[in-house]
Amino acid sequence: MMGIVLVGLALRLLFFWLDRSLWLDEALVSLNIVQRDFLGLLDPLEGDQAAPPFSLWLSKLCVMLVGPSEHALRFPALLASVLSLLCFPALSKRLLPPAGAATALACFAFLPACVLYSAEVKPYALDCCAAVLLSLLALRHSQAPSSASWFGLILAGALAPWFSYASVFVLAGIGVVLLLKAWPAGRPSRIRVIGLGICWALSFLGLWMLVASETAANENFARYWESAFLPFPPTSPRDLGLLVSGFFGFFEAPFEARYFHPSGNFTPLVAGLAAFLAVFGGLAPGRELTGGLRFLIAPVLAAALASALGLYPFTGRFLLVFAPAVALLIGAGCQALLAAETRASPSAAARLSCLLRNLAAPGLVLLLAALASSQLFVRPKGAVQTRQAVRHLATQMESGDTLLVHMRSLAALLFYEQTDPACALPEHQRILVAEPALGVPGMLSDPQEARDAKRVWYLFEEDWSTEHPSGIVGAGLESRKAVTGSAAFEGTQLLFFDMDAAN
Repeated sequence: MMGIVLVGLALRLLFFWLDRSLWLDEALVSLNIVQRDFLGLLDPLEGDQAAPPFSLWLSKLCVMLVGPSEHALRFPALLASVLSLLCFPALSKRLLPPAGAATALACFAFLPACVLYSAEVKPYALDCCAAVLLSLLALRHSQAPSSASWFGLILAGALAPWFSYASVFVLAGIGVVLLLKAWPAGRPSRIRVIGLGICWALSFLGLWMLVASETAANENFARYWESAFLPFPPTSPRDLGLLVSGFFGFFEAPFEARYFHPSGNFTPLVAGLAAFLAVFGGLAPGRELTGGLRFLIAPVLAAALASALGLYPFTGRFLLVFAPAVALLIGAGCQALLAAETRASPSAAARLSCLLRNLAAPGLVLLLAALASSQLFVRPKGAVQTRQAVRHLATQMESGDTLLVHMRSLAALLFYEQTDPACALPEHQRILVAEPALGVPGMLSDPQEARDAKRVWYLFEEDWSTEHPSGIVGAGLESRKAVTGSAAFEGTQLLFFDMDAAN
């Protein structure tokens, strides 16, 4: 297993050291981090962003120690991802026999989303880490109760939501499972579990009152994620379809790399294989996860209930907290297949044949996961190299020039202009935000605006869809026959328009 862990660590470290600019959401969160003090980070974040306060504090501390670089801001995510990978073998060994544990670990090490979010200024790597640590502590206490494991569980559960909002679902699931287990043991055991739940609830109540309540009241969040809430009870065929897509989305989320492999998008195929292995491992006779299946499923049911109530989107990166559970379920399915065929095959040759056949499904899952992970290095998400574009702009732009910035590039521009001396723009320039829906009218169509705009620069990301590669704003400017230059960067373009030449 040590070799698998080392490969997983290498993937995370390599992705962390790639020269990637901050993309939209990262830049918005980073602006809040560098512009506020520790107390200010307890207030709702600007830019319709949300992150647990202690995760923000970790990034703030790193910025104070080494400066506002991408690596400093992303270091807490890397630390969380490394910690979860180092602790995962202990979790898998407690739940699975050796073959299943090794398969689960290999899957977890290669999961593209786990590699991706190990180097982003977002809290999803901390969600995954919290799930691993809390599940491990709960299993240790369940299998070998002691005062030390009990107090460790209390402390970890009280702190976890301050680092990871999604850990609340892990705690809810663990609490229910522990209570069901303690109920037949008598009143003292029940009181201990109820006391544990009260400690966790008080910590979360403090977090809710201090930070989370205002964030949850953000109407923009509800509108943006409206289609990501599970409909329950379903009242139409569409609702049933959403429930089915939510089921497969649970398995698909950890394999999403945001970029498709040149051979095609393997994510739906991987999700289907993962779902098959998980169901087989959970329903097969002599289930390999009998002792710990409840600790994996109960948090998922808690998140699904919260989604049905409109409190938590059940989609994509919000489900990364369940990536350890998906890897373990895949390992359980692999182990169940091997165990079933081995019992049914008396001869060594037959057992070897069954072994090779039944390794095909989990082997394909791991292969496709590895391919998706490798795609992160071919063209990593967030490779909208705004930093390089702004550095180039700083050397070319003159005082009095007009800069049009697409809204997706604005936060990164502001961040780099404030934190990187090489990105400092000349004084007396005008910065206008380009909204694709608004187009040229309202920006340069006004006669006075057009007379004032002699030299116009247009900075935009390619990660948005319009009919024109530079958007309808750029198309409108080019229609005036004013294009005189351009510079292309990874995922980002910079166009230059000389309005005097157009006249």
